[in-house]
Amino acid sequence: MPPALTPGTPPALPFARALPLAIALLFVFVAGPPAAHARDAFRSPSVSEAAADAPSARKVAWIDGVVEHVYDGDSFRLRTSDGRELGVRIAGIDAPERTQPFANVSRNALRDAIDERELRVEAIKVDAYGRVVGRVFVSGRDIGLEQLDRGLAWHFTRYDADLSPVERERYAQAQSRAQARRAGLWRQNDPQAPWLFRQQRR
Repeated sequence: MPPALTPGTPPALPFARALPLAIALLFVFVAGPPAAHARDAFRSPSVSEAAADAPSARKVAWIDGVVEHVYDGDSFRLRTSDGRELGVRIAGIDAPERTQPFANVSRNALRDAIDERELRVEAIKVDAYGRVVGRVFVSGRDIGLEQLDRGLAWHFTRYDADLSPVERERYAQAQSRAQARRAGLWRQNDPQAPWLFRQQRR
């Protein structure tokens, strides 16, 4: 039986085939989001803000660890504080696929932001590939939000249920800012969303 979670303690998650079930069983409300060290548009919300923003049905667990490898602009491999490894998919965004324009730029930006750094994941669910889907914070900065604001990912509205209403608005605004500035991939005349790119290649 997994150890009980206590407020402020990231979960110790069983892995391999038991990972999806373990994640589901361990999804409880624990400590609020990481303290906001950066007072900018990418700061994480305070505990009171998080309580107000969070949908009543959404339960999360906090996972601390160090990034070992960045796969692309929205996913990476994490070594947790108890020495386990897991794949992580950043919630709320969709970065360019590897053969799309700006894929390398997006990946390199994410790598610069998180590679070999301690971070915290607000784990929301496990996807069909066994990856933990969650919001990612480094020193209080919302990394998914940063990718959007730099024009290096799309707001993944198909999975907006993973975000609270306030988070959805922040992510939508970040993409709008990037589009207005023609930042990153928005320099292209007609950038193709990754989900459409994948759909065409099935």
